[in-house]
Amino acid sequence: MYAAKNVLYNCYSSSLYLHDTVAILAEQNVLYNSTQMQVFVFEQFGERSTRDNVVRNNIIISGDPDSDLIVEATIFPNVGTSLFGTYYGNYLCSIYDTLQYENFYNAAGSRQYGNIECNVPESVLFVVDQFLSGNLISPSPSNWTGASTIGGWAKYPPETNLTVTNGQNCPAGCALWTMPTNYADTQPVLMYTTSVISVSAGASYLIDIDMVSSANGSAVALLRDRTNYRNVATGVSVPLRTTRTSRLYGIATALESDANVRLDIETRVSQRQVWVRSVAVKQVTTRPQRLDSIFVNPESSSRSFFLPNGRKYL
Repeated sequence: MYAAKNVLYNCYSSSLYLHDTVAILAEQNVLYNSTQMQVFVFEQFGERSTRDNVVRNNIIISGDPDSDLIVEATIFPNVGTSLFGTYYGNYLCSIYDTLQYENFYNAAGSRQYGNIECNVPESVLFVVDQFLSGNLISPSPSNWTGASTIGGWAKYPPETNLTVTNGQNCPAGCALWTMPTNYADTQPVLMYTTSVISVSAGASYLIDIDMVSSANGSAVALLRDRTNYRNVATGVSVPLRTTRTSRLYGIATALESDANVRLDIETRVSQRQVWVRSVAVKQVTTRPQRLDSIFVNPESSSRSFFLPNGRKYL
């Protein structure tokens, strides 16, 4: 059987549901923004009742942090899902959480190949209407090139190594942040500003930090009072993935006015290295981006997809 050239979106459960199916070919579909997952392959009525399906050349977009890209499940745990089918040539776009890619890759193993991560930029989640300030962080990593120490920054715990480096992960110079060897994944390590930042209650601050990690982990950027260390704004977080550039990018809304604030970059990556390549915090005004106007084009040439109601997606 054949399922092709459909546009399926905003479904309660999944956009494409392969329930005890055999040899279904699903291709050239646009699947996005359904509540639980975009593709669900399920086995319920008998062992090996789901097998030999092919999901290829689809555009699959998750626009919700709690919604997965592709999920396989069976009620027969001794059988597993290894015969469910193959997945290749799909454009996979996880807007909020890049961990969804790895969840799918780990589950499908060698049965997935040639899929492309669309790399939808984080900026699609909101629109910056106006910049009300320049970079409140001084100095930023762009000024570190050629320096031997990082003025304006400190670290915790004290035995953490924080230096300027030039190398493969820092072609223009950046902060090399080496974790203590006795720290576990659950223990945070901090790099924070020693200069003072002032925030106003209700104001929005764009946080934009470019990082590379030598191991999987997590990072969060926090605006904290310098005296009592309480959070004075909402945080911005991102998973860190080995040797990939990770971008802490988002809006922090100030919960109160405070003229004695520091920026904390907090990571949980056991006994590894983190490179911080750029840091910016700017006061902005924003408005939400409508999910139905997200533009996705992982190719270098133009590509148009025409969806319902006259909307055009690129």
